[in-house]
Amino acid sequence: MKVKIESPRPCQRVLEVEVPAERVEEEFGSVFKSYKKKATIPGFRKGKVPPSVLQARFGPRIEGEVLSKLLPLAYKEATQREKLIPIDKPQLSDVEFKRGSPLRFKATVEVKPEVKLGDYLGLKATKRLRRITDKEIDEALDKLRWEKAILTPVDRGAREGDIIIIGLKEEGKAEEELEVELGQGKLLPQFENRLVGIVKGEERGIEVDHPDTHPDARYRGRRVRFQVKAMEVKEKRPPQLDEEFLEEVGNFHSLKELKEKIRADFKVEAEAEAQKELTEKILDRLIEAASLEVPESMIRTYLDYLVSQAKKRYKSVDENGIRAQYRPQAIRELTASLILEEIAKREGIETSPEEVEERVKQVAERYNMGEDEARDWLIKTDQMKGLVQRIKDERVFDFLIGKGEITTVGSE
Repeated sequence: MKVKIESPRPCQRVLEVEVPAERVEEEFGSVFKSYKKKATIPGFRKGKVPPSVLQARFGPRIEGEVLSKLLPLAYKEATQREKLIPIDKPQLSDVEFKRGSPLRFKATVEVKPEVKLGDYLGLKATKRLRRITDKEIDEALDKLRWEKAILTPVDRGAREGDIIIIGLKEEGKAEEELEVELGQGKLLPQFENRLVGIVKGEERGIEVDHPDTHPDARYRGRRVRFQVKAMEVKEKRPPQLDEEFLEEVGNFHSLKELKEKIRADFKVEAEAEAQKELTEKILDRLIEAASLEVPESMIRTYLDYLVSQAKKRYKSVDENGIRAQYRPQAIRELTASLILEEIAKREGIETSPEEVEERVKQVAERYNMGEDEARDWLIKTDQMKGLVQRIKDERVFDFLIGKGEITTVGSE
């Protein structure tokens, strides 16, 4: 078999393949033999039909089978001979196929691009740790109090921060009971504003103009009148910072101990934020110094996934808009992925089974699963490969940071 290869673009290969006429004839013989065994034609015993009759009766079908067998086999052999690893399906063209002659065709395919790295050792970057202030601690403590707030029924008109239990009725539909917290911005302003001041037992008619972008197609662009009855109005009253509160939020022995725990949690968050910012800076330098072209098929696959996820969440999506909006993100993330993969390859960085098992254990704990269940779930949902890749990327960043000149600034 003859193979000629051209590279019109860095990540594209065009294979010109020629399969010898002898091999084409062998395949014809094999397919004819199969037809001869199973063909049932009046006037001939099974297995005794002459080739000329088979050709007359099944010629086009036999030729189709021969071609459908030879094309993928020849393409696979050609890529293996040229040591190519295609990343998408080939585009076949210029197919010349006739019994007694060589089979010729062209296969255009994209491959992973050659990644030319710049200097990646000794990178200089600054890691900035956010300062944790006493004000943040007090705000977090106050937020925790409001999360544990006691709901107390009141006889006054509803105001921001109150919880209202309402009976909501739309014409032609049964009444439904809803719990609404004023001031959260979860309702259309036109509806929520009309609930301010309502008292227990009061009924109000509220007309709402729904936008054309409303997620529920039944209301999109429509004016709808609702009948609302306030069944109860409740005020949120945060608890005192006493022993009962300390025990409820975590069995703390003192307010000082609780604040120390909040500060420690903030430190963990600050470290994660600083590490994320640092890795982005490192990526910026790697991308700036590297030279590569991201294959269009990889970009297409990335955007196809985003579109499919959007379609699962929304009834109507602007597919072209999503592709245009997220194309720069796709190129950056894929570029970064290819660079990190090349560094891992050069430096022999791999993930260990122990690291993967530890991460599976973390997933199991987070979602309250058994470890075997978590592992099966990751595999079934096609997330295991991504998990392993994230671990490898983290190891690459650890390597780059260890070999780099990193300055840490900021503290308490």
